[in-house]
Amino acid sequence: MKSFVGKGKGSPAEAVEEACQGLFFPSLVVFMTAYENLGEVAKAIHEKYPDIPTMGSTGIKIANGTFDTTSVFVMAFFQDAVVRCDVIENASETPLLAMRRFESQLDGINPGESDTVCLEMCTSANISRCLVAMACFLQRYGVSLVGGAIFESLDFPPIHVALNGELYDDAMVYALIKNTTGKVKVYKNNIYLQQDNKLHFATKTKMSDMSILEFDNGLSPLEIYTSETNLDITTTKENIINNTFVAPFGRVVGDDIYIISLRDCSPPAPELACFRAVNLNDCLCVLSLGDYEKIEDELRAKIHEDIPNPSLIFSVDCIFRFMLYSQKGYFDTYVRNMNEVARNHFGFVSGGEQINDQPVNQTAVIAVFE
Repeated sequence: MKSFVGKGKGSPAEAVEEACQGLFFPSLVVFMTAYENLGEVAKAIHEKYPDIPTMGSTGIKIANGTFDTTSVFVMAFFQDAVVRCDVIENASETPLLAMRRFESQLDGINPGESDTVCLEMCTSANISRCLVAMACFLQRYGVSLVGGAIFESLDFPPIHVALNGELYDDAMVYALIKNTTGKVKVYKNNIYLQQDNKLHFATKTKMSDMSILEFDNGLSPLEIYTSETNLDITTTKENIINNTFVAPFGRVVGDDIYIISLRDCSPPAPELACFRAVNLNDCLCVLSLGDYEKIEDELRAKIHEDIPNPSLIFSVDCIFRFMLYSQKGYFDTYVRNMNEVARNHFGFVSGGEQINDQPVNQTAVIAVFE
């Protein structure tokens, strides 16, 4: 499959021109830019390609071995990709209103189980209703979804996504992409390992602030977490929350594990607040950081085993992975290594990742195009 990745610096107009240099007759343009420039960049790219869909947002972006927050990075598909692109407004509250249109677009590209994917970016990690609604139709064809919530800074400013030059809040923009010349395969990269066979069931939760109130009919989540991570229960709130970088929770679903990050606590109160909702009777375990360099090497080898000649990688990396890898001096290496896997690599750093019908934390979700 033919793809394009470009980068541009300078004023919004200059950056768009540089990033799009040599880009002719695309079928879809996806872009990332600086927070303060989103409106101008979205409009400029739409005016440059008025007859094809353009979607994008802001934050830390990755392209072909580099990453930054200020440039314009562009990814494009061409005529060998069948594309349908749209926006789901009020995505956290009433996504069902957009599902008839979503179903029609999905049917319209005649998707295949191994050649089609849904790429998305959204304004909030609180997107479970939208994912479940979309999965009802995607699973009918065996089509996977990969995406993430836009992360700008720890000040959590208002977030927007763009479609065809217009900005939206509380929304998801998505692209249904069918590769007519090869396969598409998705991956979830988890660098954390289950410590032992200790499993706990969430027997009391609070969905409004995504808190775990009780494990196993009466046990304190705080006591269980500090005990299994060898933290003193009297330690500070900051030490407990920061420990999520090396020991998050994992939600066990069959043979798979979906990571859940700690967000807040108030010792000695037993509750633990998380960055994604924990449902009543969810089965959780405490994870520990694995040999992440080895795990990343194994993922790249697996990609080449599955798709010997990948043309494009689209990736979404959690902000906590970015912070962890940056602290360890590894993120530059990680980005360079990913660039060696395919002809092009484009991605962004998110505040919550999504794969299929599951929201996750501290994860990389990846789509690879043959």
